[in-house]
Amino acid sequence: MVDVAESALAPEGTTTIVAHSRNGIVASALAERVPERIAQTIYLAAYMLRPGERVLDHVPDRGSLMPGNVQVNRVGLWDWLEPSAYRDALYADCSEDDVTLARALLVREPVRPALTRLRLSPERYGRVPRAYIRLTEDRAVSPALQDRLINETGAGRVESIRASHSAYFSKPDELVKTILALAT
Repeated sequence: MVDVAESALAPEGTTTIVAHSRNGIVASALAERVPERIAQTIYLAAYMLRPGERVLDHVPDRGSLMPGNVQVNRVGLWDWLEPSAYRDALYADCSEDDVTLARALLVREPVRPALTRLRLSPERYGRVPRAYIRLTEDRAVSPALQDRLINETGAGRVESIRASHSAYFSKPDELVKTILALAT
């Protein structure tokens, strides 16, 4: 996943990375690998972990609707949120059209990244500025967990949006304004 993210970076200059949810671990690993190519990482209700941690270290998130609604396939090494939980866990404040679109786009996710401990160094990952956007109505990565990740890991700037887990659907204009404000 980090290889694919790296291949998408601009060939010249630096890029601001915006990572959502579990993909925070990809953004962190990318910052460790090529810090000279990353201007900043903005975590959007994302797993912004400390060195040596893994997503699994933060499960179950007691304020989340994910526990009990995720199917894990140990043979295929994927997990999948039960479709019956989509609306409540991921799209609580989204339109029916957005939920319908999301249902068509959601796929199984590889489980291995959530099990892998991040190898992050102060010399590489630590030199990339971090910001965090809290989603105050999130039912997937709870606000309590977001706050804990911010407090444990540190972010230069923190902003909040009153939205559920999928602010890119429910509050796209506010999300874009917040990202642009943090990226300057």
